[in-house]
Amino acid sequence: MLNSAVDINHELNHLLRFALSRGLIGPLAANVLIGELGVTDFSPEPCLQERPEENFEAILTPAPILERVLDWAVEAGLTPDMATDHDLLDTRLMGALAPRPSWTAATEYGELDITINLPKPEKDPREIARARTAALSSYP
Repeated sequence: MLNSAVDINHELNHLLRFALSRGLIGPLAANVLIGELGVTDFSPEPCLQERPEENFEAILTPAPILERVLDWAVEAGLTPDMATDHDLLDTRLMGALAPRPSWTAATEYGELDITINLPKPEKDPREIARARTAALSSYP
């Protein structure tokens, strides 16, 4: 059992309520978050609107919630404590909340589904140094 100061169950509930207040939530969002982090004992919490931190319309960004979730993930050994790894994990978590960015367009060939390919995050200098010392691949 992890001895973390972060209550991951509370933080995931917090993140889900933030996404819900912004209309971001996609189908199965909670399941994807739980699966991504390997949380086995998630339980929904009741909304406590009387608490100031529960006023999600006043929260401009999920960054503080994500920071606590990332701290937990590092302590749990799910991700290294590197900026690139943090960016990749929080991108996957937020991607679980948002509906897929796509739309359709009529073309001469019929309806075409158009999706958005999101860019990769920039690499941290420590990540670049780690890649230099990694074993070289003998791929063709």
